Amino acid sequence: MLAVMNDFDNRVEEIDLYFSLLKQTVDKKQEEYIQIEQILKANAFLMLYNLAESCIKNAVEEIFSDISKKKVGYHKLREEIRIELIKSLKKDVISPKSFVERTRDDITKQIIGICFDKDKLLSGNVDARQIQNIASIYSFSTQLAPIEYEETKTNILTDKLLVVKNNRNSLAHGNKSFKECGRDYTYNEMVEIKIHVVKYLQQILQNIEIYIQNEEYLLDKVKDIKKT
Repeated sequence: MLAVMNDFDNRVEEIDLYFSLLKQTVDKKQEEYIQIEQILKANAFLMLYNLAESCIKNAVEEIFSDISKKKVGYHKLREEIRIELIKSLKKDVISPKSFVERTRDDITKQIIGICFDKDKLLSGNVDARQIQNIASIYSFSTQLAPIEYEETKTNILTDKLLVVKNNRNSLAHGNKSFKECGRDYTYNEMVEIKIHVVKYLQQILQNIEIYIQNEEYLLDKVKDIKKT
């Protein structure tokens, strides 16, 4: 997970730099900068969405990387993961002919690497609900700890990611111009959205890291839980 975490941190650093530029534009308080400010705020939604989709894709890929690295057989995985792998065959992630050509040895081990395609994991609609759906398949935790915000403890507002997704889609599909999108939010509102989205994704990544360390993708882990 180190590479995933580093990639996440690098993207957050890019976003922080971008918000510094946005703040400088807001502070100018000049008429000619108002439209630039609106465009910059709208573009921030694209950057935050990029962060969300990349970190979830990379984290789930890391789960399968760990499974493949440890040569875990298909029959040893949680039932939900096995079902998801078979579903990927039905979704034409890979054709039957290609599947047969690529499974030359132990199919129970090769099926994992062949069937998973991170580019088909998400469909441009990443929000907390979809992340919860993914978590229910792989059984990693979505439990969140409170964060410090404006000198007080507060719960992470996961609906801020929905705001990011909806605005990203409006921009991507041409439903709103950048100025129309950006003028609906103040700078302080954008900062609040950024903080909650980053903290939310950060904690989800930490949960997935623990999940991988504990090999919670294994069927035996489910049996152990049921015994306790």
